[in-house]
Amino acid sequence: MIFRKSFPFCRQRDMMDCGPACLQMICRHFGRSFSLPYLREKSEAGRDGTSFGSLRRAGEALGLRGRCLRVSFSCLEEEALLPCIVPWDRNHFVVLWKTGNGKMHIMDPADGERVVDCGEFRSRWSGGEDEGFLLFFEPAERFRSHREPEREKEKNMLSLAPLMAPYVRLLASIGLAMLLTSAIQMTLPFLTRIAVDRGIGTGDITILKAVFLGQALLVSGRTCAHFFREWALFFVSTPVNINLVRAFLEKLAHLPLRYFDVKKLGDILQRLQDHNRVESFLSRSILGILMAALNVAVYGIVLFFYSRATFFVFLAGTILYVLWARLFLSARRRIDYQKFLWMGRSQDAVIQFVMGMQDIRLNQCEEKKTDAWHSLQEKLAGAKRRGLAIGQGQLLGCSLIREAQYVLISYLAARSVLDGDITLGTMLGIQFILGQLGGPVDFLFHFFTEAQDASVSFERIQSVRSLPDEEDEGGERNGEISPSGDVILKNVSFRYGGENTGNALDSVSIAVRNGMTTAVVGESGCGKTTFLKLLLGIYRPSEGEIYLGTVPLSSIPPGEWRRCCGAVMQDGYIFSDTISANIALSGDEPDQEDVRKAARMANIEEFIESLPQKYETLIGNDGHGLSQGQRQRILIARAIYKNPGFLFFDEATNALDAGNESVIMGNLRSFFEGKTVVIAAHRLSTVKNADQIVVLEGGRVVEQGTHSELVSAGGKYYALVGGQMEPR
Repeated sequence: MIFRKSFPFCRQRDMMDCGPACLQMICRHFGRSFSLPYLREKSEAGRDGTSFGSLRRAGEALGLRGRCLRVSFSCLEEEALLPCIVPWDRNHFVVLWKTGNGKMHIMDPADGERVVDCGEFRSRWSGGEDEGFLLFFEPAERFRSHREPEREKEKNMLSLAPLMAPYVRLLASIGLAMLLTSAIQMTLPFLTRIAVDRGIGTGDITILKAVFLGQALLVSGRTCAHFFREWALFFVSTPVNINLVRAFLEKLAHLPLRYFDVKKLGDILQRLQDHNRVESFLSRSILGILMAALNVAVYGIVLFFYSRATFFVFLAGTILYVLWARLFLSARRRIDYQKFLWMGRSQDAVIQFVMGMQDIRLNQCEEKKTDAWHSLQEKLAGAKRRGLAIGQGQLLGCSLIREAQYVLISYLAARSVLDGDITLGTMLGIQFILGQLGGPVDFLFHFFTEAQDASVSFERIQSVRSLPDEEDEGGERNGEISPSGDVILKNVSFRYGGENTGNALDSVSIAVRNGMTTAVVGESGCGKTTFLKLLLGIYRPSEGEIYLGTVPLSSIPPGEWRRCCGAVMQDGYIFSDTISANIALSGDEPDQEDVRKAARMANIEEFIESLPQKYETLIGNDGHGLSQGQRQRILIARAIYKNPGFLFFDEATNALDAGNESVIMGNLRSFFEGKTVVIAAHRLSTVKNADQIVVLEGGRVVEQGTHSELVSAGGKYYALVGGQMEPR
């Protein structure tokens, strides 16, 4: 097979993106380019990444013929099946694209091009065995005609310009201060020359006094201008950073809820930290480079005026300095992505360590979890060490170029004084200029690195900002909610992974009657929670459709649908806020009477009234500790306060004692009147009074009816609740 001298490289943006990124490289190798979000969607990448089977089906959907093969290492060396995707360290995918001379050339989506020897490759590909798996693709006819659906293109940092618009006048003031500073600095070399040639040279003390007084005033003016610039930059950078993060949080708030099922918290937090880089670049680095460019231009003109030879040496050295700095940018970019991945994992590990401390202590796995964190730190330290080596190499070369440049210019200036071409004052003026040019030229060096860092950070942020909002998924949504319609499921199936994973729900067809209570029962893992999340629109069916009356639920805007719904989920969240604010989460200002009514109905009023601050008591991570039963009752009160037409309870009373449950269920019966209610539960006391009971087993509906009908049938329902029934 004939190969290019190089292979197209595509970088993964998240820990779970290695598979889609490898497929993206394969597509580019065959002459087609598809976006990473599109390939991620096609390959059904989740929190744990993707699989060979999902990647093969994604490639076939694009028009590639894919084959997953188990082959010997000698077969790989023959290059007959290259390029191909191979597993790496059992938790990663890379592209093997070339072999030869005992070396294996791979493209790692996390690390770029790598060349490894055969021993290392076998160890990391197949665990040292002679055979391993690979995924091979070749283009079919329809590959050329496949078109990716139009979607919003990822923007560059120019798209953030509107954020700076409100501060144009302030930025103009900063620019004026910069011009004033540059004008002041331009006069200083001339004052130096006058002081030496006309003051010291002629012994005129009056000229010296005037020159030094002028220098003191100019330096004072420059200091004041710098002081003003720093304060002005603060009033620009702070709101810009706030607006950047706010826009990102608003975007997160509009993404489909399943996004948070497949993204690790560490990745999301790292993207929030990326905003600091972008803000610093926008507010400081861009203005700084303008200031540096002004200084270089101003002093360059003065240097040209003093000595053309020294000017051209300075120009050549600066160009060489910039070129050397740019040589390291691609390597720095690769290391930055590596650090992002390991920092995301490290942050995720710390969050789990803190949040899971109780279980860690109870299971005595402190050392195991600490060692796992330490292992991540070693990998992160390795990435930082490589980054430091690259940075030091870049800095060393730049420093040598600059020092050689200054030594040569000083020599030329001194030689010109001896030759009588310039005066001693002019030479000292040139030395002053060189001293003033050091800062701006160094800033040019830092600007390139900061610009690249900001660009990488912006790419990661934009990978989230370019995702479609939940409201935009599935095309136009103009369906209307029918408050009197049944919720009907027709042949609904759902799976969490790709097609090779089993269905969590399989061909479910039932009707949730309007104004009635439907209970869903079954053993753990039978699909009860999935069923409720499909009804709430958190997930969309893999197959089939859900209707509200005659209107497909997929055509109703999710926000409008959830406005009509109240839910108590197993993993409901208690915010660090007052009890009142936690109950009245759906409103702007809590209606205290309704809050008390909801608390009374949830049978938690007595507990709240026993607290010193009552409804203003802080709860959550920053306040009063709650038992699991108290947490559930707060969540139930929250759903009651919202007073929706549709209610969904997922094991809402499983942590309550029998007495509390009995009181709450008695209170809720009147509240449920006229409402459509779906309850997923195990307890007989929770479901026996439902108008309809649906029994799930393995994701399928196996029984359906009232409590008395199902008990009489003596089937699965009776087996589930028979032990909870009183003897006849």
